[in-house]
Amino acid sequence: MDENSRSLGLKWHEFMIYFVLFAGAVLTSIEAANFFQGRIYGEMRDMVYQVFPYMRLIDVSYAVFLAVMAVYRIYTRNELAGFKKGAPKKLLKLYAAAAVAPLLYLGASVTATGTFDLLTQPDNAEVIIGRTLGNFIREVVMLLINKKYYDNRRELFVN
Repeated sequence: MDENSRSLGLKWHEFMIYFVLFAGAVLTSIEAANFFQGRIYGEMRDMVYQVFPYMRLIDVSYAVFLAVMAVYRIYTRNELAGFKKGAPKKLLKLYAAAAVAPLLYLGASVTATGTFDLLTQPDNAEVIIGRTLGNFIREVVMLLINKKYYDNRRELFVN
């Protein structure tokens, strides 16, 4: 470890490996279960799946993706904790996938249901697009923060 990396510290790294990635895995697992079981629709689940049968396939597919992401968060956490070569790139890929996936889900849902006009109504647009865009922005911000942080510490990841 050179003098530069010692002076930069590892507090963010420790926060990432001891909290953020674990908490993200738990929350992503819960979200996967909610999509898999259709809980995102509440009491309307059966009606939604009856009227829009492809939504079940889209929801289950998204749930599988989220479950894989939860496992990948733990894998990435372990790679970062072990200072494995390429671990920071795995983290960036994680955030990139987490940013794009909800946009793809929204696109697939709108296509499967033919409800594009719902997105043009202010209340729906605020909730649906606002939440999706908010998630996208959060993940991109985390990607950029971690890119800068780990680029400054790249010489540590050699194992």
